[in-house]
Amino acid sequence: MSNEKLVRKTLRTLPKRFSHKVTAIEEAQNLTTMMVDERIGNLTTLEMSINEGKSSKKKGIALKAASEEVDDEDLVETMNMLAKNFDKSLKRFNKKPYIGCGFPLVIDKGNNSEEEEDITEEELLEDYKLLYTKWTELTIAYTKIEVERCKLKKENEMLTKIVMDRDEEIKNLNAQLKYLNKGIGFQKGKFNNPKGEMKFVPTGGNQQSTTFGATGGYTKRNNII
Repeated sequence: MSNEKLVRKTLRTLPKRFSHKVTAIEEAQNLTTMMVDERIGNLTTLEMSINEGKSSKKKGIALKAASEEVDDEDLVETMNMLAKNFDKSLKRFNKKPYIGCGFPLVIDKGNNSEEEEDITEEELLEDYKLLYTKWTELTIAYTKIEVERCKLKKENEMLTKIVMDRDEEIKNLNAQLKYLNKGIGFQKGKFNNPKGEMKFVPTGGNQQSTTFGATGGYTKRNNII
């Protein structure tokens, strides 16, 4: 068995968690010049890195659960990454309709090879179903965010209107207060220095009269009539 076939079979027997690595190897490297021992060593290193990173934050396409908070920026980034990976995995195929699938199938234009023969329609259909399920989950999450955004927008408009109404009420009350102060003579700068005084003189004979000053003092005088 040639070295190329041995490398291909080795890559095909890897677990699903290495699928992205297999795709990258097949697209970026020449399998005819690749040594099996070299590739096994690289894959072993990759597996160790994956095991060490399980406790850390996961990278790549991470779909949010319905109970998690998903903002617009994270959602758009996830959808873009999903679309990018989807296009990358199918870029070597032509469009062709497939019965029972909501998406078109694609077949390679180039020469047939062992790699293409290993890909079955069942595997492609399974990949399409998985991508469609993820797309549906993202659509539902985006719809929930959009509904919440519209709700918050309406609440903000309502609160803004309330604030404007309160400001108008305060403005009217200040105008009324200014008018009332002016009507009773409480003018600024003149309240502490009033002019004139009020004098009450009782009718009759020899009685006392009382004079009230504007500052609150008063005097009594004897009036003889």
